[in-house]
Amino acid sequence: MLLPAQLLGWLSRGECTVLAAPQQRWGDPGTITRAARVAGSPFALLLVDPGAQALERLETPGRVEASWARTRWLLLVERDLLRLGYHLGAFISSLDTVQDGLVVLLPWSAPPTVDRARNDEVVRSFACARATLAAALAGDRAPQETCFTVLSSVLARGGEVPRLTVHQLGKPGPQRGPRKGEVQGAQEPTVGAIVPHRGDLGHLRTCLHYLDRQERPVDAVDVCFDEEVGEPHAGLMRERPGSRFFVTAPTGVGPYVARRERGENAPEELMLFQDSDDASCTNRLACLLDVVREFPGALVGSHTIELDLTAALVRAVRFPLDVRRALAPGPRYSQLHGTTIVPRESFRRIGGFSTAWKVAADEQFLLRAFFRIPTIRNADEFLYVTRLRPDSLIASPETGMRSALRQELWPQWRRAFYRVRDGQERLEDSPLRVVDRTPAAALFRLPSPAAHEEMSPPASCS
Repeated sequence: MLLPAQLLGWLSRGECTVLAAPQQRWGDPGTITRAARVAGSPFALLLVDPGAQALERLETPGRVEASWARTRWLLLVERDLLRLGYHLGAFISSLDTVQDGLVVLLPWSAPPTVDRARNDEVVRSFACARATLAAALAGDRAPQETCFTVLSSVLARGGEVPRLTVHQLGKPGPQRGPRKGEVQGAQEPTVGAIVPHRGDLGHLRTCLHYLDRQERPVDAVDVCFDEEVGEPHAGLMRERPGSRFFVTAPTGVGPYVARRERGENAPEELMLFQDSDDASCTNRLACLLDVVREFPGALVGSHTIELDLTAALVRAVRFPLDVRRALAPGPRYSQLHGTTIVPRESFRRIGGFSTAWKVAADEQFLLRAFFRIPTIRNADEFLYVTRLRPDSLIASPETGMRSALRQELWPQWRRAFYRVRDGQERLEDSPLRVVDRTPAAALFRLPSPAAHEEMSPPASCS
C-alpha cells in the first residue's frame, strides 16, 4: 500500500515523529517511555508493525513506507500523551479486540461536580486501522487537524468503519474496555431506540449503523420521520425490515411529538434517545446499562465528543456525574438529552415531553425530572458523538441558543424552577408543566413498502 503523501509532508516539515514497534513491545510501558524521549515533534505516529524488531525511529521515506505496508493498526498522538506510558501501552495491547474501528484517545480528567457541562481540551489523538487513515487523508492537512478529518470521514462514509469508541487514558478505577460482543442475560431489560429524523438521510444511515453495532444490541429501533416521505425513505425502510417507521402529521413539528408518543407507548422497558445526525459509540448502551443497574430508575446520560464542522475541531465535553446535585443550586446545562436512556416508568413519572415547541423541550424535561425522579446521572465515559452543524436546530438563528424563542422560554423556566424548589408554586401549575401543541400533532406507523412500491404517507395523515 502506497504511503500517503501527507505523511511524507509531516516528516519533512518536522511536524511528526514516526515510530514503529511490534504490538507486544508497544504494550511495555518502557517502550512508550523511550518513545517519549526520542519524539522531538509535536505529534508522534506510532505504527504497530509486526515486522519491527524493537522500537525504531523511522526517518527516511523508504523505511516509513516499508513499515506502513506491514502495519494494520496505528496511533497518531500528541507528544504529551506519551507521558501516560503504562496506560497507553495497556491500550495498545488491547487493540486486537477493537477490530477495524476508530478509537478517539484523550487523557482522563475529573468531570465537573456542582457545575454545568465543561468544554475541555481539543482532541487530536486517535487510533485506527491503516486503511481508515489512508481513506481520510486528503489535501495538505497538518497532524493537528487529522483527528477531525478522520472522524468526519468515518461519519460521512455511512458506517464503513464498524466500530467507534472513545478511550480515556489514565481513568481511575475500572474502565470498560472494548469488547467484541455481549451476551444478553435472561433478566436484561428490553431497550428501544427512538430516532426522530428530518433532513439528510445519509446522517440517519450513519446513526443507525452505529446503533446496529452496539456491543449490547438494541432490541428495537423506532425511526420517526418529521418530513414528507418519498422513495428515498422507502429505500431505507426496505433496507431495514426489522425497524419500526413512523411519520408525524402534520410534518415539521419538531422531534418531541415522536419522542413523547414512543416514550409513552413503545413496548420496551427502557427508552434510548438518539439524534439522527449524531452517532453512538459502539459501547454506549452497554455502559449506560451499567449505570442503570447501579441506579435503578435513573435518567442516565454521558460525556460527549463534539465534531465542530464550522471550526473544524474535535472537542471533549464533560458533564457532572450527579446531575441532581449539579441542578440543586439552579438550572444549568448538566446533561445532553441525546445521550440519555430512561426506564419507561420514569419517563411517564416525569410526564414526557412538551410538544408546543420544536426546540428546547428536552431542557424543560430535565428540569421537571429533577422534581419527579430521585436519580439523574451521567456515566464517566464518552459514549456519544455530536455533529455541530451551522444549519442544525441548536445553531440556526431561528431555533438556536440565542433565538428569540429560547430567550423567551429559558428565563420563565429558570424562575419556575426556583419557585417550585422553594415551595412557592406547584410543578403542575408552573411553566415547567407539560404543554401540548395546538393544534395537536400525531405519529402514524408507516407500512412496510414492497420492493416495487413507491412510498406515500398513510391515508390517515391528512
